Amino acid sequence: MGTGVYFTVEALLYIILLIIIFFNKRRLKSEENEIYSSLIFITFLELILELTLDLVGPMYKEIPFVSMFVAKFYCLFLTFWNCYICTYISIINLKMKNKANLVKKAKSILLGIAIVLGLGSIVLPLKFHYETNVAYTYGPSVMCSYISGTIYIVISTILLLINYKKIKDKRFIPIIVLVTFGTLCTAIQSSNPNLLLTTPLHTFITFMMYFTIENPDLQMVDELIKNKQLVESAFEDKSVYLFKMTQQVREPVDKINHLVKEYKEIDNEEDKQLIRLFDRGLSYEEICKEMNRNYSGITHRLSRLKKNLKINLKILKK
Repeated sequence: MGTGVYFTVEALLYIILLIIIFFNKRRLKSEENEIYSSLIFITFLELILELTLDLVGPMYKEIPFVSMFVAKFYCLFLTFWNCYICTYISIINLKMKNKANLVKKAKSILLGIAIVLGLGSIVLPLKFHYETNVAYTYGPSVMCSYISGTIYIVISTILLLINYKKIKDKRFIPIIVLVTFGTLCTAIQSSNPNLLLTTPLHTFITFMMYFTIENPDLQMVDELIKNKQLVESAFEDKSVYLFKMTQQVREPVDKINHLVKEYKEIDNEEDKQLIRLFDRGLSYEEICKEMNRNYSGITHRLSRLKKNLKINLKILKK
């Protein structure tokens, strides 16, 4: 077992811990969480394949098919890990630029690149190199993984530069770490091929993303929703109460307005009657008789109006 395998074993323990924490906790249904869930799954399989390759790789002469199968699929998962981290950064960048409508198109393009290069890793030849202290794979199949890593890092870097004003956003930290430490790990592995650093780095970045991804506590969200519903219910009850009160007040007010209008009509009617009497050329005595005759009817109407007005005023006071 090479020195680098210890890093892989430690990384596997971390990814198992992350799986337990992340998938046992309720989370938002968002594109970022879907991508991150897939990224965790890919990282776990990547670690399993690397450990398996460390066991079956030295036996590539005895069991060539098994060794080749594990090595090629390991390269395949390296490609898809690069694809998914780049897709994650693309989604964040496009949403920040208010271009969420381009997310599906971006995902299709990035996935298409991964499928082409992944098929290259499966179809193209791969070779093993095992000596006493040095063990690694090489060939066109492995080169597809390197090409995918380069393409996706370049795309992610361009996206960072486009959105440089918000580069301090914590969600961009994983790709910054990948660009920085990925270059360092590549330099170390080129001089020490026996060190397995790529997959542990992927695990570290995946684990770190858990603390940068926007995934609030859904229990707290549920409490906020319940409180909002209670407030809305109380507001609705209050609105209904005010509406009923308004209706109760409006009815007597309308009656009072009607009574006032009727009172004015009676007053106008008295004036008109008096004018008609003068127009008829009656004497003062005759006018007084006519007025006394009509007064009893008008007085009755006025008393009725006063009575109704008092009733409606009492209703308003209540």
